[in-house]
Amino acid sequence: ILSFSRSTTNSEFFEVSNLNVLIDEILSDLEITIEQKKAVITVDKLPALMVVPGQIRQLFQNLIINALKFCKTNCNPVLNISSAIVKGMQLDGVRSDRSQEDYCSIYVNDNGIGFEQKYAEEIFVLFKRLNSYDVYEGTGIGLAICKKIVEQHRGIISVSSTPNVGTTF
Repeated sequence: ILSFSRSTTNSEFFEVSNLNVLIDEILSDLEITIEQKKAVITVDKLPALMVVPGQIRQLFQNLIINALKFCKTNCNPVLNISSAIVKGMQLDGVRSDRSQEDYCSIYVNDNGIGFEQKYAEEIFVLFKRLNSYDVYEGTGIGLAICKKIVEQHRGIISVSSTPNVGTTF
């Protein structure tokens, strides 16, 4: 609960940050897990954005760890992180007065176990888990933290998933 409450404190300030540098740091920290799982991770050239670096690092770290955790047992995890600049009208949940603004849409895509799309909103709820505690470790707060961070950055987080195919945040 403490991690969740601290996830959006204003103790840090927004600054222009290179997202590739932040992700490289995370991948370095997770190097042993990535090697053990024989994961293939590709990261496209991402933009530098005005963000709170520590929070965005936490966001990507949570998403990457989930992709590695919820991988299929019969194949190596494959993860791709990419981005695109899109108009607000192309995104669900953008207010109409912001529909002409440019947004940086960032995609974190994996080939993991996936889940039924009907649970897409529930996974961002604090302590909500779709999987058994004895099969997958975790507290059920990681994606709730991700949602708080994205919202503090005036963004929207969504997910698309198919069982046994994978997930895209």
